[in-house]
Amino acid sequence: MGQYGRHNQNKHLGWLRRFLKAKKYYEEVGWNEEEILRWPIFSVKKMYIRMRGEFPKVEWRRFICNNAAPPRWTFILYLALNERLQTRERLAAWGIVDDLRCVLCSSGMDSSEHLFFVCKYSATLWRKILQWMHIDRQVLGWKEKITWALRHFKGKHALVEIFRMALAASIYAVWQERNNRIIQNKLRPVGVLIRKIVHEFTLEEGGRQN
Repeated sequence: MGQYGRHNQNKHLGWLRRFLKAKKYYEEVGWNEEEILRWPIFSVKKMYIRMRGEFPKVEWRRFICNNAAPPRWTFILYLALNERLQTRERLAAWGIVDDLRCVLCSSGMDSSEHLFFVCKYSATLWRKILQWMHIDRQVLGWKEKITWALRHFKGKHALVEIFRMALAASIYAVWQERNNRIIQNKLRPVGVLIRKIVHEFTLEEGGRQN
C-alpha cells in the first residue's frame, strides 16, 4: 500500500472513530441514527439541552442574569435567593451552632427571612434605600418582597436596573455587616452602612456610563 493509500485509510479510521464516539452520546440521550440524519443542520445547542435535561426557569433569574451589579453583590444575592447563605438557622440544623440570635438586632433568629429585611437594623437600611430611589413602599419580609419585586420591576427601564442593583448591594452589605460582627466583632451604625451603599452604588453606576 502506497503512502497515499495509507493516508486515506488513516483518514477513514479517524472519521469512523469520531462517528462511533458521537453515536455513543446521542444514543445515551435517546436518539438513533435515523433521527440524526433527518436533521437539516446539526444543532450543538439541541444536543447539549438533551444531554443536560430540561429545567424550569425560575422567575428570580432576572435579578441575577440582568443585573449590572458587580459579581460580589450578585453572588450573595444568588445565594440568598436560593436560601444557601450559611445563616445560624441553617448551621443549627446541622448541629454546628446553638445560638440562633441575629447579631444585628439581638431579637430575631439569624435566618434569611429575618435578615432581609425583618430585622430592625436591615429594615431601616432597606427603607432608606427605597426612599433614596423614590420608592414609597412598606418594608416586607423576604419572600413577600421578592414576589412584589418580580411583579413590579420587569423589563429594562432605568428604575428597574437601579432597583436590581440596589437590592443586590443591600443584601451584600447586610450580609457583610453580619459577618463582620460575628468574626471581627466590628459594629457599624446603620447610617454608615447606608452611606457606604449609596457611595459604592454611585461609583458602579458612574463606571457603567463612562
